[in-house]
Amino acid sequence: MGVDTLKPQGFFIFKQMDKLQWFKFTISDWVMGKIMRCPEVTQARFIWLCCQYWNKECVMSYEDAELEIEKEHLTNLLTRKIILLEGDKIKIKFLDSQLIEILQVSKGRSIAAKAKWDKFYDQKKDTNAIQVYANAEQMDASAKQISANAMQNDADKIRVDKKRIYIPTLPEVELYFKDNGYTRDSAVKAFHYYQENNWKDSRNNQVKNWKQKMQGVWFKDENKIKNEQLPAHLTRLLN
Repeated sequence: MGVDTLKPQGFFIFKQMDKLQWFKFTISDWVMGKIMRCPEVTQARFIWLCCQYWNKECVMSYEDAELEIEKEHLTNLLTRKIILLEGDKIKIKFLDSQLIEILQVSKGRSIAAKAKWDKFYDQKKDTNAIQVYANAEQMDASAKQISANAMQNDADKIRVDKKRIYIPTLPEVELYFKDNGYTRDSAVKAFHYYQENNWKDSRNNQVKNWKQKMQGVWFKDENKIKNEQLPAHLTRLLN
């Protein structure tokens, strides 16, 4: 069996290589192969040529091979078809096969790595999607809270509006006094008293219900309309 049909059962370590640090050969095939018919010097040169060929990732011209091991040894190897010549390139088949195997394994690992990355990326996308959904939920909750706050503010405003102090006009005060049997002069006096004090009483308290204040302070006997001045409906009540 020739070197060109060697099976990968042993290791030949070549530590100077960066990408391809070793290649394999079977010692029994070496001993029984065509290489044993070559002189020992040629055998040694072939080992060196294999190292250089492997180091160049199995791409070497005839000219470069000749520089490595000299034409005499190269011709001997070509004649015995231990190495082949295709165009201007030499071929060492057992090394070519190993390189193809390594590339296939590397490609498989690359595919596996890509699949692993794709899975990780999909999981990351799912995580991102969950985070986006959570953010949307949080934004929605925030919007609802803002809306609730706005509604609460509106309700508070309504309550304030309801509690807002009503300031009567002079005609309203006059009419209220008249309907209750009190003079216009007392109504005018009461109105201007509070109007000048921003509708605050003698204790500087805000007048919240002007009608109650008029009843408590201004509806006195001296401010009543005399019977002859009373409206007809009030005169009937008094009689």
